[in-house]
Amino acid sequence: MGEEIIVTMLDVKGEEHGTATFVETETGVKMTYAFYNLPEGEFAMHIHETGLASPEKEFTDADSHWNPTGVEHGHKSETGPHLGDLPNIFVDADGKSTGEVEIKQATFVEDPAAGRYSLANDGQGTALIVHVGPDDYHSQPTGAAGDRQLGGVIVPKQ
Repeated sequence: MGEEIIVTMLDVKGEEHGTATFVETETGVKMTYAFYNLPEGEFAMHIHETGLASPEKEFTDADSHWNPTGVEHGHKSETGPHLGDLPNIFVDADGKSTGEVEIKQATFVEDPAAGRYSLANDGQGTALIVHVGPDDYHSQPTGAAGDRQLGGVIVPKQ
């Protein structure tokens, strides 16, 4: 406990738009975020399964949502949500969004016997992605969130 991972979030031009900080807790991983210079609105935010987030590839190299438990996408689905399904963020008229999310069952060191899954993802890491639209919390496989506007790589120490 106590390790802190700071992820720099970039847009598709490679410009910085804030950070997300991950800290392991007794029940999961707490993520706090502070984003700036974004368009006003509501946007989906997910953890994706691959520790790549290349602006020149529009973050498509982050692959699908992080889903170590193999359930459906969405907080409104019968078997969901994925562990990578996070609440939508809201960006104010000044282009800022801040908040905190508890990612239950997440950890920095894999412990499936305890029902905890590592953001290190077998050493390849995972990625935090902010999409261009909101997550509707039920459409498969991504919540109809659209393209990816921000990305950053989450790499816990092994």
